[in-house]
Amino acid sequence: MRSIGKIKRRKKSAFETKAKLRRYTLAATAFLALFAIFAIAYYNIPALHQKEINGTVLKGILQENVVLPQSESSVKVSPGDTYVFDVYVQYSDKNGNSAKGELSDKSDLKMEFSDTSVCDRTAYNTIQFKTNAPNGTILTVTLNCNGESQTFRFIIAATLDATVGADGVLGNPSDPAVLVNAARILPSGYVPSGMTQPNIQFKSGVSDAGKYLCNDAAIAAEKLFTAAKNEGVILTAIKGYSDYSASDPEHQTGLALDVSSISVNYSTSSSFANSAQGQWLAQNAHLYGFILRYPSGKEGITGYAFSPSHLRYVGVQLATYLYENNLTLEELYAR
Repeated sequence: MRSIGKIKRRKKSAFETKAKLRRYTLAATAFLALFAIFAIAYYNIPALHQKEINGTVLKGILQENVVLPQSESSVKVSPGDTYVFDVYVQYSDKNGNSAKGELSDKSDLKMEFSDTSVCDRTAYNTIQFKTNAPNGTILTVTLNCNGESQTFRFIIAATLDATVGADGVLGNPSDPAVLVNAARILPSGYVPSGMTQPNIQFKSGVSDAGKYLCNDAAIAAEKLFTAAKNEGVILTAIKGYSDYSASDPEHQTGLALDVSSISVNYSTSSSFANSAQGQWLAQNAHLYGFILRYPSGKEGITGYAFSPSHLRYVGVQLATYLYENNLTLEELYAR
């Protein structure tokens, strides 16, 4: 049988334990309440809370907004160039003061590239184009941060001085986007490598040599002629490659092709532009990598008369860019 004294001591002990728990609970509640009051005051009373950002003092609770640069239709860069995206956080307080600051977590900024071979991401907001990035390459970069996104398009075009010597002789004659004109000539005796004869209709009497094109241009020409034929447009090739002695630098590249049709008696004059074949060519050549090298209204830029028959292969990406922006090769490389 338990003694009365032991039972009373146990009851007293249990009572004391509960009392201590209540005191601890009250103390903790009071502490949390005081902390909450202090926190609210700290962040809402300017006298108690302020932060300096890039020389500007902001007070109270700050609003933070990540700002991405606005997309641009196209940005022209040269191989080796560095491009910095102006990404920042806009801070503002209740008094209307604001300041720009950096992202607190730079890993929040994501970048997506259409082609990872032409540039490197050298910092969270910086890319550097490789020195061997091909001329005429189109690169799209999409920035993503906190649910916001912006897409940029870059066109890689070397400066004119970087691709020609003091004597006017080109240092990149095999470049599909090479700019050739009267002031920018090919090396004496230059013969393109890897030429082939495309399976297209040539006008009777064209020399065997004149039926050749560089391999990529030849493949593109076959696609162009086939597409035209499928739409009831019959084209005839007039001239492809010509050697250095012909003083025809565009054709010497193996990338140029003169085209006409029987409807204008195979003429390459401006009259071809008014034919069904000439109009189809002007509207569709870029889809297969060709441009009208000497367009109407650009004579003062190219230095050559309008020629609706003279096509120049530059690749689908670049041809489409030039067509959509109504640019010549001279304008592409102009700085």
